[in-house]
Amino acid sequence: MVIESISTAPQKVIYVIDFDKCSKLFIGRGNTSHIRINEISVSWTHAYFYKFSGQFYLVDNKSKFGTLALVKTPI
Repeated sequence: MVIESISTAPQKVIYVIDFDKCSKLFIGRGNTSHIRINEISVSWTHAYFYKFSGQFYLVDNKSKFGTLALVKTPI
């Protein structure tokens, strides 16, 4: 899986995740998150990805503002 930042910062950040090496990938502001987002509206452990039967899932972790995803079709 490839995750790309969509911020207006001059540098884009791209994460390449190998789910053979981890079962869940946590996103949030906290130090224990795999992908850290330094934004006040993001919870400490905001959401997580996991893979099951060849499909990827994004799960909101009961965050205050919910979770949005922009999914682009692979090229």
